[in-house]
Amino acid sequence: MLSIAAFCLLLGEGAAVVPSLRGQPGLAAGRTVLDNAHSWVEESNAVDMTQVLDLSGPGEKRNLFVVGPESSGTKVLSRILGTDLGLDLLGKNSDSNDFSVVVHMSIPQGGVCNANATTLPRDLPTADGNHSVLKGERVNINVTRLVHEFKKRNETFEVAMIIRDPMVTLASKMESHCKDHATALKEQQHAFELVEEAVTAHSKHVHLICYEELMSNKTALDSLRSEIDTAASDGYYEELHNENSKYGLFEAYECDAMLKTYIRLCPRTALAERYPFCH
Repeated sequence: MLSIAAFCLLLGEGAAVVPSLRGQPGLAAGRTVLDNAHSWVEESNAVDMTQVLDLSGPGEKRNLFVVGPESSGTKVLSRILGTDLGLDLLGKNSDSNDFSVVVHMSIPQGGVCNANATTLPRDLPTADGNHSVLKGERVNINVTRLVHEFKKRNETFEVAMIIRDPMVTLASKMESHCKDHATALKEQQHAFELVEEAVTAHSKHVHLICYEELMSNKTALDSLRSEIDTAASDGYYEELHNENSKYGLFEAYECDAMLKTYIRLCPRTALAERYPFCH
């Protein structure tokens, strides 16, 4: 039986338990945790994930996955939700809710891109349910298949998917995850396809968040919080910083497949309003 813990263990350096901000002394300290999240995630990769992810089996506590294209805001969303749920630094469950852990996974997942690669990273799980990952392999998380596999095995879970302005996402991705523009673009195009496929499958376990709405609207997570039966923690929107601002405003967007996907999934954002005929 492929447990959620086993899947995360197989993904190795990609899947990470998120630290919570609960109990931090003030919002300034909270921002420090957010800004330094990457170093904590790297440290957690050296830990046996089956121990860190104290995950339960069918019918017991649920597990929340936060998934999105690389550099779309999965880490920030994970930390917000982890704190809302009262999870401690290692993601272990408090007695106040029915969740065990929050895990964030990017699409693609693992390492940096290979500019010389002739094919995209593999989708996992594969169509036949195979989830084997080579050490250091960069893979795409196919959420539609992941949901199918977990449902088939009676695992208990929810998936929060996040999507962000495609040009900003690409610019951010190229800073550290994939410096080769052509490769980064191909990877991101496929990531947007996987997000839309999962969202439009209308699984009750998959919930969509738009990064720009998360940054500007205090009610952006209300629906998701209602689904997972938790309340908002205080103080985030006074200190939460919209990282889009450092990239400035792009003068023009090509009406390509990624922008169409973004507009279909996030029709109430300012970017969607700028391109009402791109759909």
